[in-house]
Amino acid sequence: MSKQLCRFTLFLLVCFSVPSVAAQVEISVVPSANNPAAGDQIEVSINIAGASNVAGYDFTLTFDPTKLEFIVIENGDFLPTGAFALSPTVGNGSVKYAAAAATGTDKRNGTLAIATFRVLAKTETTIGLEEFEIGNQLAQTIAIAAITGTTLNATTSTIDSTTETEVETPAVPSTEPPATDDNTVSSTTAAQVEISAVPSVDDPTVGDQIEVSINIAGASGVAGYDFTLTFDPTKLEFTGIENGDFLPAGAFALSPTVGNGSVKYAAAAATGIDKRSGTLAIATFRVLTETETIVRFEKVEIGNQLAQTVAIVSITGATINRAAPITGADLEYLLSIPAGISLIHVPLKVTAIDGVARTITSIADLYHALGGASTVNSLITYNPQTQEWRSYFGASDTGTSADKILTDDIGIIASTIAPVSVRLSGSALGTNGNGIITLNPGPNVVGLPLRDSRIMRVSDLFALSGISGNIPVIILTDGGEFKTVGRAGDPGDIQITGGQSFIMTAQRTATVIIYGDGWTNIK
Repeated sequence: MSKQLCRFTLFLLVCFSVPSVAAQVEISVVPSANNPAAGDQIEVSINIAGASNVAGYDFTLTFDPTKLEFIVIENGDFLPTGAFALSPTVGNGSVKYAAAAATGTDKRNGTLAIATFRVLAKTETTIGLEEFEIGNQLAQTIAIAAITGTTLNATTSTIDSTTETEVETPAVPSTEPPATDDNTVSSTTAAQVEISAVPSVDDPTVGDQIEVSINIAGASGVAGYDFTLTFDPTKLEFTGIENGDFLPAGAFALSPTVGNGSVKYAAAAATGIDKRSGTLAIATFRVLTETETIVRFEKVEIGNQLAQTVAIVSITGATINRAAPITGADLEYLLSIPAGISLIHVPLKVTAIDGVARTITSIADLYHALGGASTVNSLITYNPQTQEWRSYFGASDTGTSADKILTDDIGIIASTIAPVSVRLSGSALGTNGNGIITLNPGPNVVGLPLRDSRIMRVSDLFALSGISGNIPVIILTDGGEFKTVGRAGDPGDIQITGGQSFIMTAQRTATVIIYGDGWTNIK
């Protein structure tokens, strides 16, 4: 489903903050089968009855992840044609989903959304609803008279339930791709947008209160934003956040959602802004220790006045009380490639190869670093925006479209005649502990810019915002053999390394934020 950030943020800000209108609305969860067997795939309809002029909804489904595996959710047939749906936020035992239309519908009954699950065990289990809100075309909330969950494989009579399931770790999507249609991918506008977190003081003392500005540069027509900041709560205490001066006057801001070491914040305006640079928001923290700590971005999305997401080319966190810098020579990585075909990634900003001062900034540089014609048959890259594969075969391709400049997340398909290992020295990719992976609709060949503690094995990637619910399967190579991963424990679910790249076929545009340290495998 497309992420229509601006319209959604505005809808949710206005629609659920004004008085309710009278209605006898009933919400129910209805499964396609009441007694499914293990392995069955079932649909669960979120139905509405007794409504009037509904223009949007927002809810969270809860379920037992040991008994049901969430696969996908899609907007139903109740809202008017052209309704926008946010991508689901999937947790371990929960899925949050929302959709909205520009006008209300004259229907009274229908299906708001349909969720699909795979049954893991033929035992009694309940699917519940929590945080359910609906609104009309006048931006008024609509009172709900009854909410009914459902029980599968009931051993006794079915009961209503909205029991909350504790969230521990993110769920892993199925290998089966979600259903799509011609409207599932929103256009990404061309821009060179940079997002950065800038502290008011670089070296504060204990007890100081500092501001961290969330700045934007290179933008065009931005009408809204949505981001999550992460920080170490033992070193910084969050005290507040407010909208900055970038969006047009009259912009609406949601109240922040504050966790233990995170804060989620969003704001939107009815129209876009012609500014290119400015401050989106300002967060305030109290300093608890005088040790190095980083304020990072876990998720950032911006949208324009046409409800299109805007691609972000770089995201930079803020380092406070920075320790002595690490020199490029302190990071070393042994990149080993077997004979045959491998998906590879250059994991550092390379300053030396096998102890000799050299850089790798292009495909041609990589070709020569790997031994040239004596070792390499070809290096292949893919441009998801033009949907073109480019093969570099040798010196005659230098300076052509096949000789791509390396980005931090670019993956390469290497066809080698013989195995090769090179010792790379350099500095970490990304900026200030933050890196990004850009996904476009269709195939993408990408590597991880940084060693992120959240990602130990390939299946851990499915938990990341931008990949969760967007990438049904990941393709990789292991020892020259192609493997696929759709869930934890699959044969290709190997340990993540910086020299790997992955083929991911995305349903929609996404920016995946990676944060951590530079790659090294040599002590």
